[in-house]
Amino acid sequence: MTEPAPRIFLGRDASWAERVRVYRTDEALEVAYINTFEVSLRRLFFDEVQLVTLHRARGSRTLWLLIALSALCALGTLVARSAPVLFFNFVTVTAVVFAWTLVTALIRSSVVTAYGARARARIRFLYRPRKARRVYDDLCRRAGEVQGRIAAEAAAAAAASARQLEETLPEPPVL
Repeated sequence: MTEPAPRIFLGRDASWAERVRVYRTDEALEVAYINTFEVSLRRLFFDEVQLVTLHRARGSRTLWLLIALSALCALGTLVARSAPVLFFNFVTVTAVVFAWTLVTALIRSSVVTAYGARARARIRFLYRPRKARRVYDDLCRRAGEVQGRIAAEAAAAAAASARQLEETLPEPPVL
């Protein structure tokens, strides 16, 4: 029985409806999409990679949730104006939530995305732009190596078939 290829965890991403986990094997990226009760696994082979991107983005989902929480805290502060102790507690909580919202709005995460014909792998790195750069460079290098090897094999096969065709053609008559 053969050993399965070792999987290395690269990172994760999340959206409103799904969680994404990305693993690297020797020949592909394995992307696990986790919905509410459903898990699907797709492979993005390095020879199918069409584009790898590295870009910076703001965490919109978390930011919107914090803005809504800030608004609720501010509303609670306005309602609790008549009770001084409760008002002071609400002002403290509102200040903390507003500070958290501001920090979240200022921090940009790094996103590495690999696109293929049938699959896409995206990984979000919130506080680690250097690791995002390393993963991006590694994915570009691996895809380039595999696709370069395939191109070299195709060129060698084309050259061999051209040589074979030259050998089988008869010599042109000399006039």
